Amino acid sequence: MREYLVPANVVTHFEFFVGFGWTEMGITLLGITAGGVLFAALGVVHAPVVVRLVVWATCGAVAFLCTRKVDGTFSLLDYLRLWRRWASRPREYWLW
Repeated sequence: MREYLVPANVVTHFEFFVGFGWTEMGITLLGITAGGVLFAALGVVHAPVVVRLVVWATCGAVAFLCTRKVDGTFSLLDYLRLWRRWASRPREYWLW
């Protein structure tokens, strides 16, 4: 049997763009649907523009804090947790 060399950057599933495939599309559509239902259930649809903007800004801020980047690096919330853990460690200073 002959062995083939496969490049490391070959992806085995379809992606619309890097890191965003069918699974992510399904999760996004599910989130949009759930958000729309919640938006309508809270009565925000007929609320003043300011209330709608506050709701959308809050949801956007939570998403920005909690979601990881496409390339797999940490989210902002993860960075804040790591910084807090680093800041609480004891320091040892050496005099040269």
